[in-house]
Amino acid sequence: MLRILKIALVLGVAFWALFGLINNVTDWAGTTGAIAATTSMATFDAGAESWRATTNPAIVLAGALFIVGFKLLAACFALLEPGKCGRPEPVIQRRSRPAKNGR
Repeated sequence: MLRILKIALVLGVAFWALFGLINNVTDWAGTTGAIAATTSMATFDAGAESWRATTNPAIVLAGALFIVGFKLLAACFALLEPGKCGRPEPVIQRRSRPAKNGR
């Protein structure tokens, strides 16, 4: 039962990442728009005048690619993991060495 629960939780993370990835790619204008609003700091009081605010399209594109790339990476890692959930790690047997000086 615990193994099935672990697999379900890991697959939940994978599906979250996949659905988020699909949504971000299909609504690319919305993704870049949300990042542009965040980086321009227009929603904060006196945020647009701050030295940290930027409307640079390269920063917006880099942020969107960062989000999409890491969602893809999270989905790949999570989809590779369920087969390993709940399985014990193999035990590596060490050969015993003969004692030095007959001890």
